[in-house]
Amino acid sequence: MGVDQTYLEQLNSNFDLGIKLVQKKIRKLEEEIKACERYISHLEKNIQSYDDEVNQLKDKCKVILSELKKCQDHLELKEEALVIQDNRIIQLEDTIDKLKSRIQELSKSSNKHSEEEQENMAIPDILINIATALDRVEAYIDGDTSFNPKNTLNGIRISLTTARELMQRHAQDAINMQGQLITAHGLLNNTYGQINNLMNDMANVRNECLRRAQLLTLAYNNEANERRRWWQIAQDRQTNGQRIALRKQNRINVLVGEKTILQLINQRRKAEADLAEFNRAFVFNKYQKWKGRELNSRQIILNLQNNPPGNMATIQDVMHTLSPLFAQLPNYDGQEPPDVYYQKLRNINEMARPLAVAAFNAAARCQVMINKMTGRFAPVPANDPYAAGNPAINTEPLFLNWLREKYREVMVGTNRSAIFALVNEKFLETDTPDSYEKRIKPLVQAMPDADALPYLFNQLPSDLEMRVRIANPATVIAFFTDLRNIWHESAGKRIQAHTIAPVNYIAQPQKDDFKIRLARDLAYTGIGTDDATLENFIYEELKKRLGGQTAHVRKSPFTPRSAYATKKVVRKVMPKASAKQTRHCSACGKAGHTKINCPRLKRTKKVNYVYQNEEEDPEDSEEEYIEEYIEDSEEEEVEEDDEYIDADESRNCYAVKKKWYEVEYQ
Repeated sequence: MGVDQTYLEQLNSNFDLGIKLVQKKIRKLEEEIKACERYISHLEKNIQSYDDEVNQLKDKCKVILSELKKCQDHLELKEEALVIQDNRIIQLEDTIDKLKSRIQELSKSSNKHSEEEQENMAIPDILINIATALDRVEAYIDGDTSFNPKNTLNGIRISLTTARELMQRHAQDAINMQGQLITAHGLLNNTYGQINNLMNDMANVRNECLRRAQLLTLAYNNEANERRRWWQIAQDRQTNGQRIALRKQNRINVLVGEKTILQLINQRRKAEADLAEFNRAFVFNKYQKWKGRELNSRQIILNLQNNPPGNMATIQDVMHTLSPLFAQLPNYDGQEPPDVYYQKLRNINEMARPLAVAAFNAAARCQVMINKMTGRFAPVPANDPYAAGNPAINTEPLFLNWLREKYREVMVGTNRSAIFALVNEKFLETDTPDSYEKRIKPLVQAMPDADALPYLFNQLPSDLEMRVRIANPATVIAFFTDLRNIWHESAGKRIQAHTIAPVNYIAQPQKDDFKIRLARDLAYTGIGTDDATLENFIYEELKKRLGGQTAHVRKSPFTPRSAYATKKVVRKVMPKASAKQTRHCSACGKAGHTKINCPRLKRTKKVNYVYQNEEEDPEDSEEEYIEEYIEDSEEEEVEEDDEYIDADESRNCYAVKKKWYEVEYQ
């Protein structure tokens, strides 16, 4: 038995999607880890920048301290220079005093003559002597000859020469003195200019010293304030830096913890990915093994059939293989729900899949199904008039959609009794979605979805109805699917609602056309359609075709009975101790035995439409007997389900024979 390729591909795709999802989660976690690492590095850079800024501030403080020290040294040098200037000013003042004293001495010396100069400069005496000499000369002229005039003249001449020399000397001395005075005045003026300049320089130096002192004081105060401010900023930044560092350290610790958790999650995801890859490899290995086995089995089949690759099966072989199976299945004329009949056809088509015939494609399988339609369902149109766009009916799903809509169109006018039965149905406390679907689906099969859904909603308890209405199913199939999902989501809890006893509805008998359709399938060409004529023809024709004496175990299919007879549920309340049931024979209705050992009937074996007279195994029984035990604190409820099967339902060789079984709910 080979593994379905579609299933393996779906399994591989699921594994690939799971691996991709895990890899996507891993990539997302890795990106988050990288983002955390980038944030940590950013915080470290911020801390480093704060440290650099603090170091820069410290360097600035050091530079300012060095400049302040230089200013202090410069101020000390200025003070020393100021002292030197003061000493120089004192020296200049001493020089000025000396010069003043020298001037005074010179002035005194100019007014005071020495003895030699007094002798040499006795000009008035000389003049007097000259005047006396001139008087004697005049007297000599007048006749006085008592003296020698030559001597007098020589004396006058000598006096004049002496006076002239003295005058020349005095003039030269005056010139020299005037030059000395001019020189002294120049020196004095220079000295006064130097004194004034020195005084100005001293005033300027003092002003500069005062200004420098003020500037140094202001600089000192500013530096002190700045140092105090920067110290406060440094303290604040140090405190803030410590706080920020503490917060960052805490954040780093948190991020490290998250990183550790993410690494653990990443490791777990990798382990899950490795496990998924291992499972995928394991399943793929199994698939390879099954594929090899399938190939071997096919080769064995080919070898057994002596069918070399050149003589592979064709579409004729496929139809030759499937024709007996399709012949056993009656043509479809609405005798059963379309889904059931479609599933039978699909099962027959799937039997040809191992032959791998390319000609037996989707269109060929669909055509085989179309050929099984008869009566009101034939002929099948080329395009689906019920679907949007009228697509061509060339695949099995499209054929199923057309068959469902056609079944509704054909059966909706003759199923009023099903509507009345549907109105009286409820979702019982003991129901499951599967049992409820099995009981209700035949009633709504021929009804449009828009008409059937309101009845189905009203049959549910309030909590289930609300949740199913929220799901908003569009079709009856979607309704049963949502109901099953919601019921399983509630862990299969029983619906706490008042159980309403079902009303046993007896369908009104309608004209049953199964006899006519069966007679037509058996090539009936008569005119009469009464029951007696049709029964005689059918019995005779079956006897001719099948041969042997026939004995129908089930009730006659020609009795008027509704095609939509429902299951009758009879609820009995019994004491807990009396859980044993008394079984009755389904054939004669008497107690003490069952249909298997009923004396009124022979044991027969089911073949196609009739039962041949052969020994039947006791296990091959068609009757179904269900015992349901629901334990309660005081009593036990036992339900007996008598399923009424439509007499018009076709029987075939695939029918599963029913067996006795018991179901007990604890």
